[in-house]
Amino acid sequence: MMGMNDGDPTYNQLTAMYSDIVKQNKLQQKQIEDQQRKINHLREVVAHYQAKSKEDENHLSEQTSSTDESEENHSNMTIDSIKSIQSKETYSEKLKKKRIPPIYVSGIKNITEFTAMLESMEECETPIMQTLSNGDVKIACSNEQSFRAVYRALEAIRKNPSHKMYGIGHHTYQLKQDKPYQVVIRGLHPSTSPEDIKLELIKIGHDAINVTNVIIKKTEVKKDESGEIMTVIDRVKQRTTQSQEQITTQKPEQAKIVKRNLPKNNTDESDEPVELEEQASLKDIWELLKKMDKRISQVENTQNKIKAKKHPSVKTSRLSHRYYKK
Repeated sequence: MMGMNDGDPTYNQLTAMYSDIVKQNKLQQKQIEDQQRKINHLREVVAHYQAKSKEDENHLSEQTSSTDESEENHSNMTIDSIKSIQSKETYSEKLKKKRIPPIYVSGIKNITEFTAMLESMEECETPIMQTLSNGDVKIACSNEQSFRAVYRALEAIRKNPSHKMYGIGHHTYQLKQDKPYQVVIRGLHPSTSPEDIKLELIKIGHDAINVTNVIIKKTEVKKDESGEIMTVIDRVKQRTTQSQEQITTQKPEQAKIVKRNLPKNNTDESDEPVELEEQASLKDIWELLKKMDKRISQVENTQNKIKAKKHPSVKTSRLSHRYYKK
């Protein structure tokens, strides 16, 4: 190959071309790097949105599951509530059903004739009969109509001596609806006569047995001399003023005191009391009474202590026995 110098034009052209190629390569590399960065950024954005979409899907699935559970719970609750309401209704219906008391019959000689008599009655349905240990027969009727029919037949046998089954005894309880009830009618004037009230109740359809006028007693309202109503405070003031007037009107000469010799020793023995009459004021009497109360309380305390020493309690004796045993 031929050597080339710096002054050769071909050499200069080649160097210029090489430098252009290098520059183009650098530009292309920069463009590629920029594009790669953009691609990476786009990938990150896509991954972020994918993760977010997954979270949203999970949240929606949880919500749907919770709604399904709530719907199931609601349905279960509604079923339970319906069942509870039905049970309450059935219980209330059972309570509403009026229990018919049984009829106890004694002295039956021929049970076949008695059952034939009950079956022959048109109003009466065939009741359930049970013989007890004492020979009596318990009749359980299904409704009120049959109960009343059986009761009337037994009453007719009891009242008719010429009947075949005369001598049969029976007892039962009164129906709840046939029992008498008490009613208080308010708003009537106290001067209205009980007979008029009774007649009005019969017109409505209630057979009144007894009608009485209830008298409400009210406390008397105390009034002052001027005619005004006295309060509790006014009454207390009036009483205190009356007591003060009595104390001031009493003369000091009329007040007398009786002294008693209290026992000096702590024993139960005491001397006979000696009564002394002296004139004294109310203050002296009050002070002496206080002293006597103190003295009596001291004597009682000492007597209680002596009794406790003489007769110890069972609890203390047991404890002492245990300690001595150890």
